[in-house]
Amino acid sequence: MSWPRVGIVICLVVIAVVILLGVAVHLLNLRPPSSPLFPVVDDYHATLILRVNSPNNATWTARFNRFAVRAADQLAFYPSTEHVHNIFPRMLEIDSYAKNVLLSVDIAGHLVRLAVIQSVPEHFDAREQWPQCWSIGHVADQGECGSCWAMAIVGSMSDRICIQSNGALRPLLSVQQLVSCCDYCGT
Repeated sequence: MSWPRVGIVICLVVIAVVILLGVAVHLLNLRPPSSPLFPVVDDYHATLILRVNSPNNATWTARFNRFAVRAADQLAFYPSTEHVHNIFPRMLEIDSYAKNVLLSVDIAGHLVRLAVIQSVPEHFDAREQWPQCWSIGHVADQGECGSCWAMAIVGSMSDRICIQSNGALRPLLSVQQLVSCCDYCGT
């Protein structure tokens, strides 16, 4: 083997080792957080999930959101997460933890209100709570159109308008109008 080929092989081996070390360092950064608050929050969510999933007649299943209790610095390695760092606060110990997590004023206020809630109702069906709002039980068929985001937004808007007006306004808002100005948003 000639010296130039040996040099190329050595360079390739060095590059491979550097890449493997980079991957190893990245994987070490994925380890679970060491904060003592995490077990408390994880236990809270596990209990809540078990309670939500306990009725046998449920049409859906709650699952743990692995991003729900992660600090902003732990989300940094995920692509496109810079804009959502302030929406993953802890559910407990808000005052002491707020220094470490970027909380918006609205989210912090919402969490304070959640802290005073003593229990989740055993049963809640929005269709029963607001029977005058037909849109709450309405499930739209989007067919093959990739506009689930628009369906969700428009459905929520219709529901919220009806609820806020106590049934006086029951609009059928248009998903088509929302996606019609964008050639690539719903295909």
